[in-house]
Amino acid sequence: MTASLTPASKADALCTLAQELTWGGKVREALPISREAAELAPNNAWVLCQFGRLLEKTGNDDEGLMTYRRAVAVDPNEALGLERLGNALLRQGKAAEAREWLQKAVSHPADHAAPLSFRTGVRISLGDCHWQLGEFVSARECYRDAQRIDPQSKLINDRLSRASSASF
Repeated sequence: MTASLTPASKADALCTLAQELTWGGKVREALPISREAAELAPNNAWVLCQFGRLLEKTGNDDEGLMTYRRAVAVDPNEALGLERLGNALLRQGKAAEAREWLQKAVSHPADHAAPLSFRTGVRISLGDCHWQLGEFVSARECYRDAQRIDPQSKLINDRLSRASSASF
């Protein structure tokens, strides 16, 4: 049956399997499956994003970052790629570059339809970029934007409280 699958559909199936394994706590087992999916579909930004995430989960941060860069090069409008690239850069201490990618993710036209956790998470990350860069007013604006989406979030409220009490 798998012989009749196109490379693209096989890549999607492998990517789904890798996600299932990851959810089951089998990240190391999922990595080679995700790598195969990325090799089968090198122009599929979503598949590349999933592979990049597994690379990071297994400690391959630099390769994960390169994979996110490939995903964004393949599809500059893939919000997940923009968000993951921005967060990877932020984790590597490259806040100025991260800010650019996260801002693109926040202003993505499909943002309003994205899951709540994505919409708030990308705004928190963008706020964290601004915070690291000493742009406290901008950080506070990002946290407020996230709070409008999810007013009950303790994480968002903590970030907003920190930003509001910072001396400028």
